[in-house]
Amino acid sequence: MNYFPQRVFPADVTRRSFLALGNAAETSVMHEGIKVKDIFPYKQKHMKVDNVFFNIDRWNDLKYRDFYLDKRKKREALVFRAQYKQIEKRMIETSDFVTLSNSNKDCFSIVFAEIIKSSAGLFEVLSKYVYSQIFEVNKTKDIKGLNIFDYLSLDKFGRFSLQEISSIYLLSPFDSAEVYQPFHALKDWDKESKIKDNQIPKWWTSYNKIKHSNEGLEKYATLENSLGALGGVFVFLQSIYSFGYMSGCPITVDSVVFGPVSEFYSINYA
Repeated sequence: MNYFPQRVFPADVTRRSFLALGNAAETSVMHEGIKVKDIFPYKQKHMKVDNVFFNIDRWNDLKYRDFYLDKRKKREALVFRAQYKQIEKRMIETSDFVTLSNSNKDCFSIVFAEIIKSSAGLFEVLSKYVYSQIFEVNKTKDIKGLNIFDYLSLDKFGRFSLQEISSIYLLSPFDSAEVYQPFHALKDWDKESKIKDNQIPKWWTSYNKIKHSNEGLEKYATLENSLGALGGVFVFLQSIYSFGYMSGCPITVDSVVFGPVSEFYSINYA
């Protein structure tokens, strides 16, 4: 099945400027006589989605496992994991001073602000990296025109909006869905139409409110949003690098049943 119908660009719109319009731009193509909309640029030649996002249905394919074990050893994978581990360590350290419970979800601090900015920033870097693997974009020009709508559109292929996480550090249930499902707002997206503003995660909105100013710290730099942001980048990394990536565990039956584990999070793929 071809998940990537080629985008048709109007004659008066250049490839670069069209990509820069991000998710807001759409063109219509004809498929079997039916007018359909496409929100993606051209795919990379010979690109296989299963090599970009881990496919759970192939976990018992030994060659596929070996491919991902090799993928996890590459320099960029090691750097991404090291970056995440530093952010996660900061969150764990905060639990010595603030109980990670629902009653403290609106507690704000400069530390939570840094966790949000670091997590969302890493998610952005990862999204651009993955987007350029799947689609034909100029890595020094077109890639700058990507935005949150483009990043979230990768859910069509990674299905990370369905993934749920838990943590032994959370001492009471949270009433915020994003704490356990960081891309919960994206669940109802039909994977074909434009992503709407209300489908953007709250933690990303919070990131935009505090990344260039301190005025929104009290409202947005909260425990709840920092957990959402950290969980978001955790889920995305696991989608790219498969079971056990954070802990360095092999891809086994146990990792499928119990979920890959970092020091802070576990995730259930069932």
